[in-house]
Amino acid sequence: MPSGTHLRSSACGVLWLLTGWCFSCTPPEEGEDQGSRPRSPNPNPVFFSELIHVPPAQDTIFLSYLRVCRVPAWEALLEEGVIRDVSLFELEQVEASLKEAQTWDFLLLFEAVPGTESERVFGTTHVPGACPGFINPTHTVLRTEALATTPNSYFPEPHPMYRSRSTEIPYLIEFIGVEDTPEALATYRRLMETYFGPENGALVEEGKLYNLIALETTEVLFQAPGVSSWNQLHVSGDLPEYMELDWDSVYAELHQRLFSIDLDSTWRQMPPIIERPGNYKGRLLEEFWDQ
Repeated sequence: MPSGTHLRSSACGVLWLLTGWCFSCTPPEEGEDQGSRPRSPNPNPVFFSELIHVPPAQDTIFLSYLRVCRVPAWEALLEEGVIRDVSLFELEQVEASLKEAQTWDFLLLFEAVPGTESERVFGTTHVPGACPGFINPTHTVLRTEALATTPNSYFPEPHPMYRSRSTEIPYLIEFIGVEDTPEALATYRRLMETYFGPENGALVEEGKLYNLIALETTEVLFQAPGVSSWNQLHVSGDLPEYMELDWDSVYAELHQRLFSIDLDSTWRQMPPIIERPGNYKGRLLEEFWDQ
């Protein structure tokens, strides 16, 4: 169940969430035509995530821990219908403002049916720990949280021709801290729902982007001391055959075609990004992916 969203600035040719620029929050222009924008399917799934640090050369022990202590519980929840998918991403840092002690190595992402309580996924402490029969787990849980999909920014299904490639393609995993005020979060959500979600959905439908899910934190269940905060989590799949596209031009043309306005004018409405904890490449581990 990989997922995510690409948001590139047409002016700069980089991911906007790495810039940290503060834009003014002005309303959309009146008369904008939004009738042709794609709509997200299944708008009400519940997600849970678990961010994990594993010391160097301890990956094998960590994966063994998952097999012994976590997979049986996941299988039971899948069979019961409580969770729909489990994805384990191995992370490689691209750019981040983290100290070495905060290195993030794996992301577990669960999709659950609406109404699922966090205790069903994590237990009462929300911090999975050791289990009988497994000695000396070495990993550290850094954060567990509950998330909801950002409106109209959830396109989990790839173009039909690419569905068999889930564990082959690279993923981009973004942790974003939008200014934590009602006004800023509402502006960000509106821009995602109206513009950036639909245009990335159009790229999924066209087969140029593998898929996308944009998630927003609804509750931080556990966070270790010193770990940077965020309130948006995006996971997206890149198709290698389109990596060399001029994405500035692609997004500028698409934005104009879908909304009859230029992309830069929409970017100027973006609220401040206060935290930029990290931008990671992700590899979906096939062994732990429920298809």
